[in-house]
Amino acid sequence: MARVGDSYCWLIADDPAACPYLGAQEAHLLSDVRRRNREKCVGCEELRHDLAELRRTGGPLLEALTAILDEALNRCRPILRTLQIKEELLDILRHLSHSLQLALDPDEILYKGLVAFTAGSSLGFNRGLALLVEEGMLCGYFALGPRDGEEAARIWQEVNERGTTLADLLQYSPEVFAREREKFRPWLERFRFALSESPFREAFSLPIPHAPEAGRVLEITPEAPLPEVLREFYREATFWIVPLLSHEERPLGALLLDNFLTGRPISAEDRLAMELFAMEIAVALERGLAHTELREKVEMLEEAYRRIQEHQQTIIRLREEAAVAEMTLQLTHTIKNPVVAIGGLARHLHKKLDEHSPYRRFTAAIAQEASRLEETVQDFVKFAALKYATERHPVDVNGILELLAHEKMETLRHGPPIRWHLDLAPVPPILADERQLYHCVENIVNNAIEAMSDGGDLFIESRRSDDAILIIVRDTGPGLTEEAARNLFKPFFTTKPTGSGLGLYTSKQIVESLGGELQLLRQLGQGCEVVIRLPIPEAPSETSTEGEFGARRAS
Repeated sequence: MARVGDSYCWLIADDPAACPYLGAQEAHLLSDVRRRNREKCVGCEELRHDLAELRRTGGPLLEALTAILDEALNRCRPILRTLQIKEELLDILRHLSHSLQLALDPDEILYKGLVAFTAGSSLGFNRGLALLVEEGMLCGYFALGPRDGEEAARIWQEVNERGTTLADLLQYSPEVFAREREKFRPWLERFRFALSESPFREAFSLPIPHAPEAGRVLEITPEAPLPEVLREFYREATFWIVPLLSHEERPLGALLLDNFLTGRPISAEDRLAMELFAMEIAVALERGLAHTELREKVEMLEEAYRRIQEHQQTIIRLREEAAVAEMTLQLTHTIKNPVVAIGGLARHLHKKLDEHSPYRRFTAAIAQEASRLEETVQDFVKFAALKYATERHPVDVNGILELLAHEKMETLRHGPPIRWHLDLAPVPPILADERQLYHCVENIVNNAIEAMSDGGDLFIESRRSDDAILIIVRDTGPGLTEEAARNLFKPFFTTKPTGSGLGLYTSKQIVESLGGELQLLRQLGQGCEVVIRLPIPEAPSETSTEGEFGARRAS
């Protein structure tokens, strides 16, 4: 009996010890006794015990009054419970609506939606699943709840011990979302249904209800025909499908709710509450999906704009380079003719002069410098022609390497004793300009040959490495100093008394224009190794690789 001194708890005001059932948010009921009687005491067992005690100790009038009051309490109890449930539902709906106001992430929206369906004692479903429409199919997306009774008991105990409120539960955490989804991932991955497949066809085709009892919540009993995976998941449990529809009645997804542990049925009021909850979730979900789609389109437009800017810059750069190339070609052509004439005349004069003439050394020097200028001009012409070559088609790398080796061996037949080693593995074609690639490798091979003035071994290899082709040129010359290696691929740098210093620079430019990279490995006294890495096209063309160099090889 709830006696406090000479009085009863339901008559005492302003004493925190009078009622142990008041929550932290109900402290105002301590001073307002009548309101506390209406809201807390009417449904309290302590009051019933007090009335029973008064009936035994009081007179006939008191006995009659307590009996009447007891009967009134019995009749009011269901009404009070209904009012309590509706108040809790309204509180959950208020929290859910407020929580979803600014939510745009579908993960957050569905998480909070299922929390609202599974929290509290009003609806308090044991478990909830969310399916979303993706490419015309209804696919498993998220699930919330225990997998078995043991896990459920642990969760409910943790919630009670921590005093977790609804506001706490509605706090979205990506980590919690990922953990809950991972629990049900094997099932979610198997959930993939056509919208026309039963029972979802019936759920999405239910008419808009004109009365609460009609509803758009579809109950699925254990006897109902189901897809095999759903029956395997739910077994003998009843579950309910709540469709999520856009403002145009377009299916967005569906929520599947069940009480597989408690077996509790749902009432007409529950169905109405479920629809109200689903409407809030659907509005937020439609907004979130529209935001996601809009964001993706904005990103696509930004990417397209970035590419347009890059293309415009490329066009400007190519125009500038074309102008420079044209100017270079015209300039070198203008210089070439006089230089050739000067060299030719100097050589002619050198032959005409007497062997002991003091002028022969001057004509020899003029001829030598003219030859040097001719070579430099020719390098400039080749550099301009190769650098701006843009036509690309499938090229047989091994064919070019075989042709290059064959022509060089013929040219150097009477030169230093070079031993050639070709090791060409089967490789797919690449997209390039044949002449450009040929001269790219030729410059590197020429450099290796010139480094072995007394002869040596020259290795040319090809092989595939993941998504690239490697071309390796290695010599056994004296190698390079650190300073020479650092400057080797810079324009106009050369270690030879003659030459323009553009050969290896041009090779590097060609390789990079093909999306590849060029690497130098050197060890002083043990030669050099140059590795060319060229990307393999994702979808190699079936076009024949028999181009200009293939024709030369066949001849």
